[in-house]
Amino acid sequence: MKSLTAYAPLFLGLLLFTSCPDAYQKPDRVIDSSPGPVPAWVTGQKKQDTPTREYYVGYGKAGSKARARENAIRDVAIQISRRIMLEVYSLDSRDESTGQLIRKTATTVTKSILYDLKITREYFQQKLAQSGKSKTYHEFYIYTSYPTTSLISTRQQIIKFLHNKAIRALKAYEAAMIQMKRGLISSTIHNLLHGKSLLKDLGFHSFSLNSKNYPDITNSQLLSGAIQRAIHDIKGNISLTKEKDGQSVTAGSQLPEPLVLRAIYQSGEDEIPVQGLKVTFSDDSGLRERRETDKSGRAKLHLRAKVNHSGRVKLLATVKLSAMGQSIPLSRDSLHFSYTIIPAVDMAVVLLEELEDQDGGVSGLPATRLSGDIVKVLKNFGKKSRAYHVTSSREKELFTKAKAGDHKAIRYFKRRGGARSVMICELKTRFSSRAFGKFIFYRTTIHIKMLDGDSGKIILSERVDRVKGGGISADKAIHASVGEAIPKIVTSITMGLYSLPRP
Repeated sequence: MKSLTAYAPLFLGLLLFTSCPDAYQKPDRVIDSSPGPVPAWVTGQKKQDTPTREYYVGYGKAGSKARARENAIRDVAIQISRRIMLEVYSLDSRDESTGQLIRKTATTVTKSILYDLKITREYFQQKLAQSGKSKTYHEFYIYTSYPTTSLISTRQQIIKFLHNKAIRALKAYEAAMIQMKRGLISSTIHNLLHGKSLLKDLGFHSFSLNSKNYPDITNSQLLSGAIQRAIHDIKGNISLTKEKDGQSVTAGSQLPEPLVLRAIYQSGEDEIPVQGLKVTFSDDSGLRERRETDKSGRAKLHLRAKVNHSGRVKLLATVKLSAMGQSIPLSRDSLHFSYTIIPAVDMAVVLLEELEDQDGGVSGLPATRLSGDIVKVLKNFGKKSRAYHVTSSREKELFTKAKAGDHKAIRYFKRRGGARSVMICELKTRFSSRAFGKFIFYRTTIHIKMLDGDSGKIILSERVDRVKGGGISADKAIHASVGEAIPKIVTSITMGLYSLPRP
């Protein structure tokens, strides 16, 4: 029988992913096996351990005989690591992280274990599987012995392995504190959680540490407390706000603006965006969309409204602070959003009404009766409409583009007005002249375009130019000019609609 040292190079790089499973109990048929009956040690009847040597039975299962043998050797290495970790270090075997730590330490000390481990006997069986993808598989057993004196050197390697984790955790903490001063909150969180994860492997054991920047942190337990306090301070200063809430949209259309959640870290008077938070948007219908906050601290959801639905829709945005496989609850971890689905109408009447003074300055004109009169005309022709007044500078730019036939701008106002098509209405009244020193005149121009909501094609275009009105004050002159212009444009629209082919 060959010593395992002959195979050491083959196994040095193997990761030890599984612990010893229970013996395979399925009644699959044996089609090949080692000569002779099944040895007693396969069923657990191994020799009693002595003060100088311990005995182990390794089990492996795989599609090929060679791979099954490798798995059996891995199993022995894990058993020896468990022996040291559970008995020497008294770790809790019920803790899920203990199994992971045992596999990590087994990987670290594999070279030492393989050097002293001796295989004395081997046994295999090839079986015909009754279920599963593979038709056949191999089970391999090895009977090994390990000198108890080697446990001392293995134990020292494990101590070094764990102490190194504590040192790495300290470096992660020091890096986190530097990043905190620079306002890099996402990197700070990542390093703190990395340090916490490393210290978790140490259990209750304490290792000495030496930090030039933080001389009070003299051991791993004090470091653990410092990391916990830093995490607590961060999560207590992260606030969540919502943007673009309460929008209206027609059924089946995309919301005009995305739903936006923003995460901010409050550092004194400074507001620092928090990148990398996991955000889940959900509602009662089964919607579940996951996003992540960007460099500005925002998580955005572009949403399309439900078809054949109307009324208010509520969404919940749940936020999770997680990294390195860990999740930390925030002081506030959710926000409620809502939007309203409105029935689609035939026409969105989009109005831009402006006043130009004597110096050429333009300002917004208080809403006139133009929108109401146009809606009445459309109603007489059996069309449902909704008026939408343009106020912001951004929407003025879109209004100009829509008037020129820009499809994107037209679609924007379709969504804002909840309509299938768009009517662009531009009213501008300008200072004209003075008479006798006190009497003032203004001239009003109204231009209207009806645009197909899908193609952007002009269905109807009507205008009245420079309709004059006067009064003893600017307000009265404006009122008179606009009052004269609106009936004229309404008449033009009415005649234009009569000339259109009926559906």
